[in-house]
Amino acid sequence: MSERRATTRLWTRLFRAKRMVLFRVALLRIELMKEARQDFEFRALTKEDFQRGKLFREKGRARRFERMTDLGHRCYGFVTAQGEPVSYLWLSAPRYGTPVAFFELALSCRIAPDTGYIWDCRTDPGFQNRGLFREGLKRIMEIARGDGLAAAVIASETGNRASSAAIEAAGFKTDYTMTICRFLEKVYAVA
Repeated sequence: MSERRATTRLWTRLFRAKRMVLFRVALLRIELMKEARQDFEFRALTKEDFQRGKLFREKGRARRFERMTDLGHRCYGFVTAQGEPVSYLWLSAPRYGTPVAFFELALSCRIAPDTGYIWDCRTDPGFQNRGLFREGLKRIMEIARGDGLAAAVIASETGNRASSAAIEAAGFKTDYTMTICRFLEKVYAVA
C-alpha cells in the first residue's frame, strides 16, 4: 500500500463529515390521504416481515429491527399482495418512549415532546420510482398526527436530490442545514 493511500485511510478513520438537511412539517396542517394504493398495503412491519424480504436480510437489518422495536421505535412500510415487504420507514417519538433521534456518524439528539422523527427509510431497488417513499411519508405523518404529535422531522444528505424532492413533495419544508463531523471518535454538529 502506498504511503499516500495509507495516509488517506488513516485520515478517513480519524475524520468524517456529512452535510445534512433537516426538514420539518406541522402535522396539524397536512392534508389527509384521499385514497389508498391498490397495489401495495401500508402497515406496521413485523419481525417476520424483516426476515422475509430480501431488502431486510442485508446488513443485519433483521437483528436491528428487533433491537429498535424493543426500544420502542416503530417501523412501517409497504407490502406486496404476496406479503413481501418492499419498503420501510422508522418513526420515533418521546410518546413511544424513544426521545432520541439518530443521525449520521453516530450523532443523536433529543426530540421535542410533541415531535416525531422519521428515519432510516429504504425502498427495494426493484420498487423505486413508484412514489412509495413520498406516499410512505404521508402515511406515517397521518399515523403520527393520529398519535397526537404536532410535528415531524426527517433528515437527508444534501446531495441526495431524489430523497429531498420526495420529502418536499410530501409536504416537508427545510428547517435548517447542518454539518455533522466525527473527529477522533467525538461527534460534532454545526448548523
